[in-house]
Amino acid sequence: MKTISLTLFSILIALMGYTQNVNYDTCVTIKPDWESGVDAVLHGLASEVNVNYGTQPQFAADAWTFMGTPGVVRSVIDFQPQLYLPAGAQLTSATLRLYGITVSGYGFGQHSSLSGSNACWIERVVSPWYESTVTWATQPQTTTLNRVSLAQSTSNSQVYTVNVTQLVLDMLQNPQNNYGFMIKLKNEQYYRRMNFYSSDYAIDSLRPELEICFMRRGTSIQNPIAISFNVFPNPTSENLNIQLSQQEDIQLELVNVLGKTVFQHNYKATSLIQISTVDFRLILAREFIS
Repeated sequence: MKTISLTLFSILIALMGYTQNVNYDTCVTIKPDWESGVDAVLHGLASEVNVNYGTQPQFAADAWTFMGTPGVVRSVIDFQPQLYLPAGAQLTSATLRLYGITVSGYGFGQHSSLSGSNACWIERVVSPWYESTVTWATQPQTTTLNRVSLAQSTSNSQVYTVNVTQLVLDMLQNPQNNYGFMIKLKNEQYYRRMNFYSSDYAIDSLRPELEICFMRRGTSIQNPIAISFNVFPNPTSENLNIQLSQQEDIQLELVNVLGKTVFQHNYKATSLIQISTVDFRLILAREFIS
């Protein structure tokens, strides 16, 4: 009997027989929406320092004047990567993607270096904060250790892809001081700004995202027998079909990103497997490992 095991980003095809442990890579993209996202704008204008901006559709580092009065803006975000890393897995990379405001005049506005460089820092937050209550006056503490630089923008809607591997490693190794990222200008003299869409923005593709990749233990098959099959639709949120090239005795196993088996069944002499009773929210077939 052959085994098909589907995980979040991989499909493992194996024979029921001799196996050995190996390491393999898995990547997860964390892209929260308005409901699950945890981010907030911290407005330093004198009249706004005690106002919470936890539902803003923008994620800004800004130094500007507001009706002639100078004010500085920073922002915080927490992807909570520890919730997506299986026990025993080793982080290999972490990539932050921030999407610049594409509409002129939206929110604080687009990236600007009107008075000088708008280069920013991404720093690790080391004290608690809450999206619904945090303000400039109660903003959390950060550390400069391993902070990451964002270079001056070259366009007013530039998208940034940033290597934050060491920052996320620091978060995982110091869970008691793990409260996400803060973005702020290196020079908070007006007029300069970076501004991105937040998790509260209506268009999913433009929300911030953190991709984490990690090594985890799997199984390797000696003398595997090749199986040709298609999985469709892929990705799916309702029904899953697995079309085999010929009739086989198959053991199918569905495993979520945390390594937990959510479905297992044996099929006799079948060429088409159809499943409609599994929660597919954490299941996505993307690459094949054999």
